[in-house]
Formats: sequence, C-alpha cells, structure tokens
Amino acid sequence: MVGRNTGVLRYVFGHPGCVGAGSAWTALGDAFLPLLAAAFSVAALALAGRRLLGWAGLEADWFTALGLGLGAAGTTLLLTGLIIGLDAGVFWCLGAAAGCLAVLGLLGRKSNRALPVSRPAHAPPLREGVLLGVLAFTAWHVLVSALAPPTQWDVLAYHLALPKLYLRAGKILHVPWMIHSHWPHLMETLYTVPLALGIDTAAGLLHAAVCGAWILAVHRWACPRLGARAAFLASALLAAQPVVNRLAGTAHSDGGQALFFFLSAAWLWRWAEEDDLRMLALAGLFGGLAAACKLTGLVLTASLAAWAALAAPGRKAGPRLKAAALYLLCAGILCVPWYIKTGLATGDPFWPFLDAWLGGSAKDMVAAYERSAFWSFPRDAGLILHNGPQFLLLPFAGLAVLARLQGGRLPRELSFLLTVSLAYFLVICRQVEAWRFSMAVFPALALCAGWAADALLKGGTLPRWGAVEAGGRAPRPPSGRALAGRGAVEAGGRAPRAPLGGVWARWGAALGLAFGLFPPLALTQNNELFPVLGLRSLIAPGRPSREVYLERSLDHYSFFRRAASRLPSGSRVLLFREIRGYYLDADYQWGDPLNQMVIEYRRLGPEDLRSRLSQLGATHVLVNEGIGMYAQREGYYDRRVMGAMAEVLRCCATPVVKEGALTLWSVDN
Repeated sequence: MVGRNTGVLRYVFGHPGCVGAGSAWTALGDAFLPLLAAAFSVAALALAGRRLLGWAGLEADWFTALGLGLGAAGTTLLLTGLIIGLDAGVFWCLGAAAGCLAVLGLLGRKSNRALPVSRPAHAPPLREGVLLGVLAFTAWHVLVSALAPPTQWDVLAYHLALPKLYLRAGKILHVPWMIHSHWPHLMETLYTVPLALGIDTAAGLLHAAVCGAWILAVHRWACPRLGARAAFLASALLAAQPVVNRLAGTAHSDGGQALFFFLSAAWLWRWAEEDDLRMLALAGLFGGLAAACKLTGLVLTASLAAWAALAAPGRKAGPRLKAAALYLLCAGILCVPWYIKTGLATGDPFWPFLDAWLGGSAKDMVAAYERSAFWSFPRDAGLILHNGPQFLLLPFAGLAVLARLQGGRLPRELSFLLTVSLAYFLVICRQVEAWRFSMAVFPALALCAGWAADALLKGGTLPRWGAVEAGGRAPRPPSGRALAGRGAVEAGGRAPRAPLGGVWARWGAALGLAFGLFPPLALTQNNELFPVLGLRSLIAPGRPSREVYLERSLDHYSFFRRAASRLPSGSRVLLFREIRGYYLDADYQWGDPLNQMVIEYRRLGPEDLRSRLSQLGATHVLVNEGIGMYAQREGYYDRRVMGAMAEVLRCCATPVVKEGALTLWSVDN
C-alpha cells in the first residue's frame, strides 16, 4: 500500500499544511455517513431476505439472504416508482417495511431448521499469507475507490444519472433519448435511495458490498465441495481480476448480475442434488433478478433453464421440462415487469432489437450500434486483451491442461458451471466490452483454476464424481474433509487416482496462480486518497477537497457548474458530443446520434434540425469538442451530423459560456 501510493505520501510529508483538524473532520464526515448508510442497508436487506426465506421454509447463508433482500427491494422500488411515484414518503414507508422484515429476520434467526445448510470444512493451515495481503490490498483499493466522488464514464452517463432523473421526476419514467434506460436496471433502482439522501458514494459502497458478497458466496459454496484451499485460491483469483478491481467500488450493475447468477446456479445445483422444488423456485427467482440487472442476463437465465430441461442428472425428459418451466415461471415474476415497462412505452420489450429484426425504424440505429459495439478480426485484434482477460483465461487454461495431463477430471459441479457459462460467452464474445460483460461467469473459470492448482500443488488426488447413484439422483459431493483425505474411495467404489506428482507440475501451478494474482500489485489509490483523506489543495486551500478532485479528474465538472448557474428557469439543454449528465444540475437530454432516436439526424437538414430542437423544448445546446471518440467519423458523428448542428449554431444560437473545448449555446426562439 505504501509502495503504490508514494505520491500522496510525499505530498503529506512535504506539505504539512495540507493536513489539519478541518481535513480530518471533512474526511470523517465524507466517509462515516456513506459507510453507515451502506452497512445499514446491507444488514437490513440481508435480515429481510432471511425472513422471506424463513417463510418459505428455507434456511440459507447470509449471501443468499442478501441477494433475495436486494432483489425484493429493487423490484418493490420499481413497481412503486411506476405506480405511485418516488418521494420522501414512499422512501420512509419502504424503509419501515424493510426494517420490520429485518427485525423479524433477526428474531427468527434460530427457527426453520428444515433444510440445514452444509457447513464448510475448517480451512487447513495456510502458507499463503502473501495472498491474504494481496486480498487485503484489493479490499482497500475498492473501499477507497467507493469513497471517492464518482468519476467513471458509465456511472456519470447512466448508472447514477438514470436514478437521478427518476428522483427529479418523482417517478420511474420512460426516458426516450437514452438507449440504456429501456433495458433493465435493478441495481440503479436501488441507487435512488443513497441519491435521495445526498450521499452518492454510498451507491459505490453498496455495489462494493454486493461484489464482496459474490466472492464470499463463491468461496462458501466451493469449500465443502472442492476443499478449503481450492476455494481460497479460486476466490483470490476472482478478487484479483482487473474488471473486479475496477468496477467493484463504483455504482455499476455488473456485481449485482454476477451475484444473482451465481446464486441461481448454486441453488439449481442443490435442487439437482436434493430434488426440492423450493430450491428450484429460489434458483428461478435469482435467475429473474440476473435478467432484471442487465439485458444480457436473459442469456444467463436461459442457459440455466436449458440445463434444467436438457441435462439435469438423474431425471427423465418430462420431469426435466416441468422443472425448466417452473424455473422460468419464477424468473419471469421478477424480470418481466422491466420488459413490460419498455414494451408499453415502445411496443418492443427489448427495444430496439426486436423492432430492428422486424424491419422497423430502429433497424439503422441497431446496425450503427453494432458497428460501434462489436469488434472485427483482424482489424480489432488488439481488443482481445481489453480489460485483462489473460489474467483469468491463461491460469484457467494452463492449469486445466496440466491437471488433465496428470489424469484429472473436473468435478461435476465445475462441469455444470462451465456448461451454463459457455452459451453466454458465445453470445457476447464479439462485444468490445465482452470481458467486462463476462463478470458473471468468472466463478466457473476461477473455481476450475483453483481446483486444479490445489491438486497440483499438494500432489493430491483428482476424484471422479461422474457416477449417478441408484435411484436416478446425482450423488452429493464429498465434503472438504473427505476431499483432503488421501485414502478416500471414489464414487462407484474405485480406488483413488495416482497422485499428481512432479515438481514441474507444482511449479507450473505456482506460476499460473502468480500470473492470475498479479493485477492487484499494479493498483494505486494516489488520486482518490486526496478527497477521501480531505487533504487541502495548495493552489486552492479554502476549497473542499472533493470539488478540487472533481475539477482535476473531469474535464466538464467546473464548466457544468458554471453553465447551470447561467441557465434561466425552464431551460432544457441538449448534450452534443457529450453524454455525462450526472453533474449537470439542469434539465437535459442526449443529442447523441447513436444512442437515441428522438433526433434522427440522417433525415434532418439544418432547418429541420432547428425545428426538431424547438419541438423538444431544447433552449440550449452544450457542445464538448475535446472528446476524441466524439470527433467527426463515419457512422457516428459524421459530416452530415456535424454540419447540420454547426449550421444551426451559426445562424440560430449565441454562446453563453465557453471554457476550453466546452461551449454552452443559447438557441434563439
């Protein structure tokens, strides 16, 4: 931590005046309230989820309870925001209901032992103290990132901008000019609560808690099945991935989707083991929540349903199809409201994709969107390494090959996770952000790598769990304690396989793990520590450190504040060559030619564009000429789009505020 943050340390020791009672008080205030709000929310939602599980006669771990609590809260906020609205009274009522459920969950903690949870075996003494240090540093990085003011592009464009728009309107509404608003956003619905309290950093902390619960849920599930050390190594690989490091401390939705998908897969597997329909229904609910977090979650849910229908062990075709139908029914309860919302507003529940397939007006938009979002080989071959997939794929592939060469065979659970993950990856593999979108399937790769590395490092056995017990039910896997024993007999009465000996195999496993665990060593928190610690700026000592940080981190922050102060009441700003509207405290909409169809530039000349702006009530146009990806290029801000807007601004607008590459224009009535 010291080595990666020498910049802030030199600043503190070189300028003693930057630290004082005022900065300490600011740091305490900026950190205490968000941490308290996030901790209270997580605890209340977990207890509420525990109560809901208790009413169903299920007892589960805290991660399952938290997932169910998150899903119930997000779905309730969606329906309330659509039907009643979002205001202080609604938030108080929903908070009181969640609090009552939490109290009931706390009081009923020792009841409902109908389905006891398998307890993980005690972890053996670990010599991986260095790994624990790496994980601690990763957790520190995520915490600091979450406490710093949000600056990430997607967060400012829609992850926090969308709930802020909901709060400004007092309801969950259709936003026609933002393509992302048509898709499910369960986590963003939850972020309305911290935004209503005025503590946006609590949203990042909530997402960090969800990501932490996801990693711990993977560890807890793997412990009794693969052994304690394999579970530990897999969890460490999972936490070390660059995508997880970058997104966990931000107000994104990927962590929520990853948690819900893993819980759905875990409970679906337990249903296959124990044949309890309550477990199948719970798996379906979590599958629906995964599809309610992101549009791509539909593929994840469909993969699990297909597995239940086609490959669930020990069942005939008829029962498997009925099980898949029940799974989809329970999933639909929680995800269908999101698609009904979009369908009622646009006529296409998956807008704009179904409309484009049917030859509707969105066809050109979808084609342009795909050209910008998909990569082509060999032109974009460098994007294969975008977001660091090599730090998980190479350890997974290398360790799997080593284990296979030594005679190993994957446990049934891991084969199941890989199977249900493959279809999803095939669907999104052409996306530029394919690896970030793949966060939900990281556990399958990390668990396989951790399982193989554990066996190779200790020269242990790789048991086969492929046999099916008499009676048609999949056998329960051996416990972690049984897995650790060298004299255990495999399912079916076979003797254990030969040890995975060989120094070369152990060195290969160690190198594969080291490569996969390297990314956290490159993390730094230098910039984020300035506002988190409340350090005074030497250039502007009287200004809050948060504002100074935002001005130096974002090219548009100070301009947005100036622009908002110059806008008269009733103004509406069109953002052109800019979409990050979170810090603009004014009524605005995107003028992006790709991500909306409210303004169809390809059909409009300058006069038509001026008329369309008037119809939309746009009184001002904000232009940012400093963003490279919004420079003139074919298929996006092309010559026609740029020329039409330039002509409108030249003849019908007056510059109001100008700062560097940003200009606010007032459009003449």
